[in-house]
Amino acid sequence: MEPDAIFISAQQIEVIKILTQGRELGIPTDIPFISHVLSIDEIQSAGNAAESAITFTSWVSTADIPGNQAFVQKYTEKYGMEPSVWAAQFYAAAYILAEAIKNAQSTDSAATDSAAIAAALAEIKDFDTILGKFSFNAIGDAVYDPVVLIVKNSKLEVFE
Repeated sequence: MEPDAIFISAQQIEVIKILTQGRELGIPTDIPFISHVLSIDEIQSAGNAAESAITFTSWVSTADIPGNQAFVQKYTEKYGMEPSVWAAQFYAAAYILAEAIKNAQSTDSAATDSAAIAAALAEIKDFDTILGKFSFNAIGDAVYDPVVLIVKNSKLEVFE
């Protein structure tokens, strides 16, 4: 077999083992492993075996999106380290919720407010966040462009 890529669908600890074993078995780095779960922690654990692996995420600290660099700078100053994707998603979620609360304009009762906020959330379309333009689709799923990353020199870089 001569694959162009190898897809991995596994939990984080298994991804590390698959990367390592794959390279030990002689799978060269010009055949990338593609995984939905690959953070800097997994890359460090897998070492050189992670080289050329590809992953998908919702956010990257180096993105040139309005407000992103200010978020990264403020977070790093406060916590002494760069934010994780989880911190970025929570930050974006708080802004999305605040937008829905503002748009709901309902102060009648808690039940009415929650219904109005839920309705306002459903109406969010192309809202600027550090994840990029954000919307909810007709069934309530989040819609935004994912970021594709590749491991180069033990670091995640935007795949182009």
